Amino acid sequence: MERNDALEIAKLLINGERANQYGDAVASMERIANLWAAYLGIELETKDAAAMLCLLKISRIASGKKADNWIDLIGYGAIGAEAEGEDWEQDGD
Repeated sequence: MERNDALEIAKLLINGERANQYGDAVASMERIANLWAAYLGIELETKDAAAMLCLLKISRIASGKKADNWIDLIGYGAIGAEAEGEDWEQDGD
């Protein structure tokens, strides 16, 4: 799979099929953050839920070979970027 294919598949999933199944991605991530926060007794932001789901995918990537994990990682990263609520600025890194 080429990188643009992975990006396009992730885009289609978070804006299409998964959005139709689960609703708005950022709203869904906010619900997840609120549920985790209540369970853990701590404060979490929407972007924290996206970051932790990215970590879950990284763990799965480390334990096996499946392109779906990479695509989900891209999708969760995009949702986290949207939840961050800021416009992109290149920082020179």
